[in-house]
Amino acid sequence: MHSYYMFKASKSDFSSLSSVPLPVRASDSIQGEYYQTTLSEQQQLWSVIKLFYRQHLPYSKPMFKDTVILCCQEKADDKPIANHTNQLQIDNILAAVRIKKIGEVQLVTGLVVKKSARSQGIAHQLMSVIQSNLLESECYVFAIASLTDFYQQHGFIKPHEVDNNINQLFKKHNNQNRPLALLKSS
Repeated sequence: MHSYYMFKASKSDFSSLSSVPLPVRASDSIQGEYYQTTLSEQQQLWSVIKLFYRQHLPYSKPMFKDTVILCCQEKADDKPIANHTNQLQIDNILAAVRIKKIGEVQLVTGLVVKKSARSQGIAHQLMSVIQSNLLESECYVFAIASLTDFYQQHGFIKPHEVDNNINQLFKKHNNQNRPLALLKSS
């Protein structure tokens, strides 16, 4: 069974996160159950997320202020991982995607599915979850060439106009060794 969890930091500093409801469990939508976690548990969860990215997408550097959606394989006992935050292990995570707030717009970044879980539609499921629940303003993606069609299937198109902050960030990340396509949600 796959479950989706959202990890989102508060707007305040790291030391005051103990009252933030993390994570959210959502099988069909992000309107799932809220779980209170301690600061120590939040630090453990964030460490697991960072390790997952280091192992599967090393050039992607998740920031604590990013919203991260995880697709996890639940344990055999069928208890939600979020009820037992110490159960969230690197092996449970099948995929992740990050949403960054850039000024007034959003950037979908760091979409990764671990190799053993590919070709199961997990990336499409993640995109459906974030599109219906989290994309609240203009949204962009910097797609590698092989994934342009994937993002176009989810309503992203080549934009006629681009937010200035996104344009500057795109210029910074786009290079000849790894060319990117700038796409915007329609």
